[in-house]
Amino acid sequence: MRLGSRTRLGLALSEQRLLLAEVRLNGRAKVIAVDAIDLTPELADDAAALGKALRQRLKECNVRSRHAVVGLPAKWLAARSRPVPPADADAVRQMLRLTADRAFTVDADELVIDYVPPAAGSAEPVLLVAALRKHVKFAKDLAAAAGLSVDAVVSTAAAMPALTDPVDAACVLRMDDTAAEIAVMRDGRLAGVHHLSRTDNLDELAGALKRRLATEPALAQTLRTTSVGVSSWNNHFATVRAALAGVCEGGIEPLSMTRVNGDVGETDRQMYAPAIAAAMHEAGADMAVDFLHSRLAEAGKASVLVRWRGAIGAAAVVLLAVLIFAWSAYAQQSELNDLKQQLAATKDDAAAARDLIGKVRRAEGWFADRPRAMEMLRDLTMAFPDRGAIWLTELSVREDNTGLLSGRSEEDRTVLDLRDRLAKAPGVSQVKLLYMREAGRTKKEISFSLSMKLAGATWPIADKTEPPTKPADKTAEPATKPAPEPVAVRDEGEAQP
Repeated sequence: MRLGSRTRLGLALSEQRLLLAEVRLNGRAKVIAVDAIDLTPELADDAAALGKALRQRLKECNVRSRHAVVGLPAKWLAARSRPVPPADADAVRQMLRLTADRAFTVDADELVIDYVPPAAGSAEPVLLVAALRKHVKFAKDLAAAAGLSVDAVVSTAAAMPALTDPVDAACVLRMDDTAAEIAVMRDGRLAGVHHLSRTDNLDELAGALKRRLATEPALAQTLRTTSVGVSSWNNHFATVRAALAGVCEGGIEPLSMTRVNGDVGETDRQMYAPAIAAAMHEAGADMAVDFLHSRLAEAGKASVLVRWRGAIGAAAVVLLAVLIFAWSAYAQQSELNDLKQQLAATKDDAAAARDLIGKVRRAEGWFADRPRAMEMLRDLTMAFPDRGAIWLTELSVREDNTGLLSGRSEEDRTVLDLRDRLAKAPGVSQVKLLYMREAGRTKKEISFSLSMKLAGATWPIADKTEPPTKPADKTAEPATKPAPEPVAVRDEGEAQP
């Protein structure tokens, strides 16, 4: 960053125009040339086109400086105060790196954040100022298209108090056509940057300032006790003083630019004050905010490691790859040895497992003819509640695995709960409540009936396979096996067709 150039170009962006000022910085700043470019809709959103227009204007104005500082309007910025305990500069920087991204609602990846360092040992809040990365990129692209080298991207409002020496205005108000910016100084350090929208009616500006004071007690206290320095594009100072006299109780005066002289008159210096202030930006100053060289960024130190970081990085990658390969080969060989040992140890277990499989297959024949409805009855029983508020009086199961369940209950809710539990039971589907009505004479009882579909894959109810039978006696008369009939299970324990 070359901030020691003999001359520097200051650029101040706003919604209406781009202000430029060439300033010689040896000793007392001297303004050499000033100009402005009105921003049409085509130029306002196209950094390359605006840069080309700026290049042409610089040529026309015979501006030779190739180093520029670009100032962003307060409307593009967000400022927050964060309390920090008294600590040295490095400790404050580390604390803010951990918490600065949580101070703003926008994703931290979309922001560039800088801060104003507190005085040594001070417990005053630290001012964080953030700009969108796209706006910082717009400023850099604009300068690149104009053939300029960008030394810094700053806040023009934050830079304007530096026009006076010493900083005798604790509050600076800059007014353009449709907006106003306020920079607040406290103990020689930037304490706040605020944007106020306005129209041609200055009474509306006074109302907007009053609303801001209602939410910013520190700003209200400053305006009650300290004079406000005003810089305006239209130089309507008398009108501004009359409109804001009731709000700025500490007084209103024209911005005193004691650190600036040159060939341009006082009127032009007031009009182009943002661009002049940007050109006079001092890196590291307590009131300086630079989004191109943020204090939250890691400080770079030139060293052998930095100069040879490419070779060192490549060597580290190669070494890491070799170590990973060697470890992978060792791990695979170790795993192979473990598997061989496990295989040798399981030979006896494999023989025992084969013997067990043979026994299980022989035992399966003893269970092939077990009652086919046993699993079904168990799962249906588990669906009933533990307490005896509901009971079963009849259960019918047909060959197509359709079941009909009838019973009684003391409550309607118990019947509905049974229906829901049956619907969740394994192997049960299409549960429907056929009817539910009162049936008791001496006490309240509910008679109900449910139908359902029983899954044959889960309950072997309709298994068509028959166990092998002995050959029939040729002399015996052929017998026809009757088809199975539905079975009804009653609560008295008897089975009826």
